[in-house]
Amino acid sequence: MVLPCCDVKFENVTPEGDGEICVKGDVVMMGYYKNPELTKQVLVDGWFNTGDYGKFNDKHQLIINGRKKNLIVLENGKNVFPEEIENYIMKIPYVQEVVVKGIKDSTGAETGLCAEVFLSADKVKELNISDSKMSLKKDIADVCKDLPVYKHIGQIVIRDKEFYKTTT
Repeated sequence: MVLPCCDVKFENVTPEGDGEICVKGDVVMMGYYKNPELTKQVLVDGWFNTGDYGKFNDKHQLIINGRKKNLIVLENGKNVFPEEIENYIMKIPYVQEVVVKGIKDSTGAETGLCAEVFLSADKVKELNISDSKMSLKKDIADVCKDLPVYKHIGQIVIRDKEFYKTTT
């Protein structure tokens, strides 16, 4: 729900109805300390461009779908927020970590989606999964079945190590 002291609008709305979330109000920052260039990039006419993409649902709740920096634009022009698909894949009990990224062809165009996954060895053992690659392929297809076809995973990479993490 949006705070009553804030106004919200959407910029650069995609064909799917998502747009960059912009907020305005007394609680919104006035700018970056001693950084007028960065301030000029994110504050336009008093509106703070958050860098997050989202939309209102039918209950007028603000749904955040992803980050502007992470947006994958497929060669067919469709926009994909990897966080959305990652949330579906994280529902699979033996998936510990996942990153969805674009698959690029030789020209650099993003032609599909790849899920890079780290599995919980304990959960795989507990669930008695003998072929983790086949189980994962089936389970990813199952959790993503209601998504549009262009949001389906075309390639799966199973990692043998967790993703590298930083404090940021």
